[in-house]
Amino acid sequence: MRYYSHGKILLSGEYCVLHGAKALALPTRLGQALTVQPSQGKYLSWTSLDSNKVIWFEADFKLDDLSLVQANDVAVGKRLETFLKFLRHRQVEFCRTPFHIQTELEFDRYWGLGSSSTLLSNLAEWAKCDPFDLLDNTLGGSGYDIACAQATGAICYQRNTGTPSYKAIDFDPAFKKDLYFVYLNQKQDSQKEVADYLKKTPQSAFLEMISNLTEAIMSCKTLDSFQSLLTEHETLMSKHLNRPRLQEEYFPDFEGVIKSLGAWGGDFVLACGGNPNYFKQKGFDVVIEYDKFIL
Repeated sequence: MRYYSHGKILLSGEYCVLHGAKALALPTRLGQALTVQPSQGKYLSWTSLDSNKVIWFEADFKLDDLSLVQANDVAVGKRLETFLKFLRHRQVEFCRTPFHIQTELEFDRYWGLGSSSTLLSNLAEWAKCDPFDLLDNTLGGSGYDIACAQATGAICYQRNTGTPSYKAIDFDPAFKKDLYFVYLNQKQDSQKEVADYLKKTPQSAFLEMISNLTEAIMSCKTLDSFQSLLTEHETLMSKHLNRPRLQEEYFPDFEGVIKSLGAWGGDFVLACGGNPNYFKQKGFDVVIEYDKFIL
């Protein structure tokens, strides 16, 4: 049995999606696979491979209660134990016989593209459970990444009163040759960012502005108007988060527009216009064209 889920990029509505604002989310071409094979052992054994097919995590779990027996990284093992035990709680017959599980990432696990969300999506599919239910009772978050995991293209995502709502949209910008993603190599703790942000309560008028910007970005036809909308979004979020815009702080001489993605200042940013070599000259080696990155 093999299961597969896509990674994710949140193009608009970061943070605010947690309070019900509309967000534009994009599944990536790269994702994570999970393969389940019957085993002759006495445990549920687990092996995780990184994007270079190198083992980075191994563990064994008891079959009676899915508790961790041993792992080369106990913290990771305990988190995985939480997922497995919740699935057993939802599906009593889940994983009652020995299996060997192998996961394989297609993207660098430090890139922040959803190594956790793709895993949850795959596990939920294997266990025949609701992936949003699994997320809500373990890691928490808005769930846009779970929606991206099985999406085949861009989605408009919104979550009000706890219920996720999303729809496929036709987002294929004519100017995508001028869009590229740059990895900043500053891994963010998404769970901490979520917890910190949930202490804030944004006003409904502000959330409506972000939702309106999401709608405008989705239907944008030209690079100039796209850049203008992204700048407006960045400026609003900068004031709301009381943080400087990343472009002003680190790339003030960039000739295009830079949009923060997900947790501000973390993993990837979207660069619009300008010259991709600008970033490489500054030591940022991972610069990926939009079409090669987004599903």
